[in-house]
Amino acid sequence: MVVTLVVAAVGFGAGTAGCGGPLDTRPPRMTPDAGTDRRRTVDASRDLGTRPDAIVVVDTGVSIPWPIIPGCVSGLPPSPRFSPATIPPMTISCAASSQVLLTLDDAAGQGMLFNSSLDPPIDGLSLSSSGNVCANQGTSYPVTVQLFVRQGLSLPGQTLTTTLRITPVGPAQPGYAFPLTINTLPIDFSVPDVIDFGKVTQGAFPQMPVIVTNAADGAPIQQVYATQTQQGQFSLIPYNVNGPLLQPGDSQPLLQAFLSAQIAGTFETTFLVSPFQAGLPIDPSCGVIRTVTVRAQIAASGPPPPLP
Repeated sequence: MVVTLVVAAVGFGAGTAGCGGPLDTRPPRMTPDAGTDRRRTVDASRDLGTRPDAIVVVDTGVSIPWPIIPGCVSGLPPSPRFSPATIPPMTISCAASSQVLLTLDDAAGQGMLFNSSLDPPIDGLSLSSSGNVCANQGTSYPVTVQLFVRQGLSLPGQTLTTTLRITPVGPAQPGYAFPLTINTLPIDFSVPDVIDFGKVTQGAFPQMPVIVTNAADGAPIQQVYATQTQQGQFSLIPYNVNGPLLQPGDSQPLLQAFLSAQIAGTFETTFLVSPFQAGLPIDPSCGVIRTVTVRAQIAASGPPPPLP
């Protein structure tokens, strides 16, 4: 009696990957009538017809090709390149912010899809969405991976540790790991005590920048907000939203003061400003709150000139 055995084989674990990707660890084998089996799936009925005594192994591993996006990703193996190669320790505050962790491109100029994640994840920290590095005619266009920090994530004096993992999409890949050390500091900054529009004619709409200076020993600042954006004829609006971080010791216009001179007279009001968005509780140890006084003298517009 002849017994025919059909076995389904699937490779698991961290063995050396074959051409089929992460589930396929068995090397190509010979078949009686087709030479080397490159398809990685054997036709059982064909082998049984030519060799009734054969032990037929059906490989169910799935080949995972490099992705193709016309005009962007070629389907050929990329060569990921990162800058910097090591991410230095970074500083955040209790305020919401975003910082560039690294720049990613493809030295092979083929383009690639990639996934990014934090391991372990930390509640309140998120990354710019996984995406693609496009290449056209051998030229790769770099993309940045950004870290977004939720307001109130951590009190000053704490240290957070995790790992940024970047994994290209395609055949079995080891991925790339970048340790992250994140320190939390309180915020300290200064603003002008007074913004004076001086004498303004009724009906005018002047505006002035408000320069914010970050303390040399503080945390980077993403933005500054007024607790009330409008009071009377004055408004204080965030300026340069989503712009570069204001680093310790630097100065930038992060607010813009507006005057809607509708009523004649002398006017003055004071705004509370801080890097924290209104409506969310913040521990006092997170940083200072400053005041800005805005004033103007609005002259009544005169009668129209007489007709000639």
